[in-house]
Amino acid sequence: MTRVVDVSNSASFEDVAVMKFFEASTRNLLAQEAAAGVRHHVALSVVGTERLSESGKYPGEGKPDKGG
Repeated sequence: MTRVVDVSNSASFEDVAVMKFFEASTRNLLAQEAAAGVRHHVALSVVGTERLSESGKYPGEGKPDKGG
């Protein structure tokens, strides 16, 4: 059984760049995993980020958790 643990991180803290990074990287990872027959994808992220809404980095990291 193949598994992927996704600990990707954006190099930017700029709101739009961060959101684009996580949307694209998650989409690309899931597509490649499907092609390779990966059955489990685990995305690790930080918790409590709803308290840091002034930074676009953390809402972007939440995107994969919501099926992005």
